[in-house]
Amino acid sequence: LLVGLENSRSDTIMVASYDTENKTADLISIPRDTYCPKNADDSPDLKKINAVYGQEDIEVLTSTVQDLLGIPLEKYIIIDYEALVACVDMLGGVEVNVPFHMEYSDPYDDPPLIIDIPEGTQVLNGEQSLKYVRFRKGYSNQDLGRIEAQQEFLRSALKKALGLKLPSLIKEAYSYVETNVTVTDLLKLAGDGIGFSPDKVSMNTLPGMETPLEGLSFYIPDEDGIRIMVKEMYEQK
Repeated sequence: LLVGLENSRSDTIMVASYDTENKTADLISIPRDTYCPKNADDSPDLKKINAVYGQEDIEVLTSTVQDLLGIPLEKYIIIDYEALVACVDMLGGVEVNVPFHMEYSDPYDDPPLIIDIPEGTQVLNGEQSLKYVRFRKGYSNQDLGRIEAQQEFLRSALKKALGLKLPSLIKEAYSYVETNVTVTDLLKLAGDGIGFSPDKVSMNTLPGMETPLEGLSFYIPDEDGIRIMVKEMYEQK
């Protein structure tokens, strides 16, 4: 389970898996607005999956995602804003193709948020990358467009990381994340990754549909679609 934090809310939720034998990986992005009511009398904003971590803890979020997908989740990695900025700067920046001029400001954020990233292919540093993955207002499909941008950002970052001394990078980045994966296991995984290419990552989004409900926009999971996706992804051939 990969979790990107915005203060106490999980702004980004992904499930990643890696097949060490076939050198392939799968990624499932879970929209932060996914409808996930814990208590009927909770306010509507607390019925989104991005509120679970702040209301409970990483164990409850892990079990929630596990139940949603119907697969076991044993490990997690939590990344906050500071960690993302630091890790991208360790990579020397990440190249992305910005689809349009990203402009947005929120004077009430702490600190105030100002996003101004020109259109086109460019290498973003840590601070710019944070703003790029947070941006959502300009996409025609809002959060789903943001998820696609985050997935491509992750693919590009992975490509850059694989081209560097990965073990040294893991050791340096480890202190910035919260995880129940030991650094030894991460280094072993890096060793198993020899021969792996970012092109072998299958990017997926939780099946579902955006729906207005209780005065907010929710993403309603498609249970049949989820079962089909998981079966195709993980069933032994």
